[in-house]
Amino acid sequence: MRADDAGPALRYELIGARGGQGTTTVATTLALLAAAHRPVALAARRPEDVAALTAAPSGPLPVAVGPNLALVDDVAGHGEVAVRDLGHLGELEPGELAGPQPGTRRWLVVRGPCFVSLQRAIEQPWRPDGVVLLAEPGRALDATDVTAVLDVPVVATVAVDPAVARSIDAGLLPVHVGRLGPLRQLGRLLATDLAKAGLLGPGQVAGRPLDPAAAVAFLAAHPSLGARVEAEGRRLADARNQRPVPAPSPPHRPGPRRRRRR
Repeated sequence: MRADDAGPALRYELIGARGGQGTTTVATTLALLAAAHRPVALAARRPEDVAALTAAPSGPLPVAVGPNLALVDDVAGHGEVAVRDLGHLGELEPGELAGPQPGTRRWLVVRGPCFVSLQRAIEQPWRPDGVVLLAEPGRALDATDVTAVLDVPVVATVAVDPAVARSIDAGLLPVHVGRLGPLRQLGRLLATDLAKAGLLGPGQVAGRPLDPAAAVAFLAAHPSLGARVEAEGRRLADARNQRPVPAPSPPHRPGPRRRRRR
């Protein structure tokens, strides 16, 4: 029986402690990294946000978000890895409040960490399997406090970094996801799960790019994303060409020697 027939071998659910935590970004990143190795199905509370993040065409689902990655209404029967963006705690439906299905990893996404977010999480009748922390500089709380308050581990810490924001704003997250330093902990976490499920070969690293031919074919089928990739390449090339060349420093000329008084 194929993995598709038996259901996804790996299942993830991402829930924000409250709105604006970065849940859709984390869920989409996880799906993109996994899609470098296996077919992935991604379902979201607001699929239009995922389409905006990935420059995917809007319209009826399912829709291709990238090579090996489909945005779907329901992950059942799709892919070998399933990722669900359930929105935030205030949006959970009655059937979701009791906790995840057996075999599903449910992670809470917390940004800051924020005291209000932790308070919302404490009030829930269930505990997540772990916390993905989007760490902001200058916060009074840290990952140790999150673990102490919720009694669950912080499975990954993602630094809130302008490089990730620039990639998202340019619509290039699917292209840059495997090269963005702040996302490496998510890649390592995913690699461990893929290896345990037998979905990652020896020596492979989660998030490495697909075969170049597959990437080229996908960009050819999605001209808007291909155009953004070309524009970003031109911008980077122009920035390199316009970088000022430092002027050579003048040669050192020793001054006159002063005679010492006797």
